[in-house]
Amino acid sequence: KLLRDKKVILYLRTQELAEAWQNAFPEVLDDRIKVLPSLEIADLSDKFTEEESLEPIARAVRFGVIGQIRQGKGLAWLVPFFQNHPEAGELTVAGTFCDEQDRIALPQLITFPSFHDAFLSEKEMFECALSQNYLLLLYDDWDSRMESAVLYLAARVRRPVIAYDEGWCGRMIRQYHCGLLLSKTEANPAAIFDEVPDPGSDRYIE
Repeated sequence: KLLRDKKVILYLRTQELAEAWQNAFPEVLDDRIKVLPSLEIADLSDKFTEEESLEPIARAVRFGVIGQIRQGKGLAWLVPFFQNHPEAGELTVAGTFCDEQDRIALPQLITFPSFHDAFLSEKEMFECALSQNYLLLLYDDWDSRMESAVLYLAARVRRPVIAYDEGWCGRMIRQYHCGLLLSKTEANPAAIFDEVPDPGSDRYIE
């Protein structure tokens, strides 16, 4: 009833969400359900310099999971994998737990040496992201129609991401060629770490 009102227009954050609403209410005209352009990408002039953003990183390939720590970000399998396969690279997990339930559900993080359990300021988040070669968006429990704040963070610091090939993240990565995509049904998702371009290589820079 609300959407049939000529004075009402519903704005969604992603095209995927808008299409879902349009499919749910086919009787509503498409021009009543629109997408609100994101304002996530702001002025970058005071965030980092061009030289900093492209500086090659030495040592092993570094992967980061940055931001709110919760179940569904792949940490339940990523942490044990990197502990058992150090040749795959270095995993950094930085952020604070969503709540006590998530802390209890992810005990493997407590003793993980590269886990930084702390709330990150914007500056600290940028610095942490800049120190990685790849940011991981391997979310196994989330609505893929939604935006990912970490993808915007990666864009700001010019770091490629690794994500599942679905929803908004999949579309953005295919459109802007800003990372690697992994099938959600892949039997061995960890195999992606054997295929990532080495930092500084032509394929990585592309």
